[in-house]
Amino acid sequence: VCSSDLIKIAFTVWGDRISPVFDCADTLLIVEITNKQVKNRHLESFNSAKPLFLIEKLIEQEVSLLICGAISEMPADLIENSSLKLIPFISGNVDKIIDRFRTGLSLGKTFLMPGCGCNQRGCTGKGHPVLSNKKGNPKNKGNPKNKGNPNRKGIKKQRKP
Repeated sequence: VCSSDLIKIAFTVWGDRISPVFDCADTLLIVEITNKQVKNRHLESFNSAKPLFLIEKLIEQEVSLLICGAISEMPADLIENSSLKLIPFISGNVDKIIDRFRTGLSLGKTFLMPGCGCNQRGCTGKGHPVLSNKKGNPKNKGNPKNKGNPNRKGIKKQRKP
């Protein structure tokens, strides 16, 4: 994506790290990458309780990708149903993540939140394909109706006397 293309990425941040929970975040780092170089970066405040305003703001600024930590279903659904691509459940130093995108590398499992399993949003059960920054389907794949661990029923049955 970054070879000669322009990409604008928004990150929810807390200091120099990805904010652990989108729903509690209030700061975005917006980064513009052109020809594998960071051309511009700036911080903006936002209200995570108003995701429609955030979506509108990012689209107006031609941001195409939002990277965040854990995110609840309602804002994730709104973002995924917009023109933005969402990569959730990411953690770590934001500059290291920017560097991965800048050089054209995928995020891989290195930046997944601890405990992120294949029942997470955007996971197809075969790893985390949404963690690649290669061109493709602008929407996350996976089952947005999946609300937790698919093995949960089995666990409950095992706990009954």
